Amino acid sequence: MSSMPPRKTAQVCSEPDCGQPAAFSTRTKSTWCDTHITEILRKGGLEPLEPFTKPKAWRLTRCLVCGCEAHYRFEYTLEKNTYREATCRACYWRQWAREARQAMGAYANLSPVAEGQAREHAEKNGYDYLSALTAPSLSDDPHHVRCRYCGRLSAARLGDIGFGCQCQINPRRERQTTRASGSPQRDLFKDSELPVLGWWDQEHNDTAAWDTVTVKARREAAWRCPDCGLRFRRRIVDMVSMCQCPQCEPKRRAEREAEDTRYQATPVADVPELLTEQCSRPVDQPRAGTRRRTFPNDPLMVTE
Repeated sequence: MSSMPPRKTAQVCSEPDCGQPAAFSTRTKSTWCDTHITEILRKGGLEPLEPFTKPKAWRLTRCLVCGCEAHYRFEYTLEKNTYREATCRACYWRQWAREARQAMGAYANLSPVAEGQAREHAEKNGYDYLSALTAPSLSDDPHHVRCRYCGRLSAARLGDIGFGCQCQINPRRERQTTRASGSPQRDLFKDSELPVLGWWDQEHNDTAAWDTVTVKARREAAWRCPDCGLRFRRRIVDMVSMCQCPQCEPKRRAEREAEDTRYQATPVADVPELLTEQCSRPVDQPRAGTRRRTFPNDPLMVTE
């Protein structure tokens, strides 16, 4: 860790009765000295591992709860502190995935994610894979990765890793870590191999756009639903995130809601596909840390 002291300004810390020089200058917002910046980080559950430079700079920290080392911006911790939410994304995504599986009950995906699969996915999207952050690693659990371009450490789900590091969206060096980066590479939409490529409307989109736009492009493009043939316009980044047809999706949503309503009012024994699925699951040995639970009209025992 560098021994460079924090930059001092003519302003003083905004904390009452402090009087110490502020670590950064501002005209309209609060500013703090290095001591109070560290206190603010600790309120967010972090300890700094690098000197402070400025609010928008990525700073290496360690979580005081789980010990995960990752880079965060000071302004991000300020925002999370406002909501009384810990900054550490490793802790956040662990809890989020656990609650999501509990909400899904018997339908939760409990298949472990192989380390080789996670590593291949991370490396394909510009990261060095460090480790899984849960054991076993299940769907939507976080993973510890390092960006190969800017060196930023982060805790992210595999779905988020698929979007690549933010440094490839906004590659301003002063807003990234201090590590020298490799040659910048653009994540071109045409090379993404995503299912949404089949929705691209070649007739109504410019050929130059196909050759140049990235998966993060915020410009609108023309799309054609492969199922119903509807043509519509939507931002590229939105389609990459969630590929949906404005005509087909409401119908699918209505069908899902009707099916959910039917399942809620029907015993499992009367729905052959659910009975087959549940009977194929081992229920005699629940996982460590789980408890058995029964559902109304359900003759089977399931675990959560």
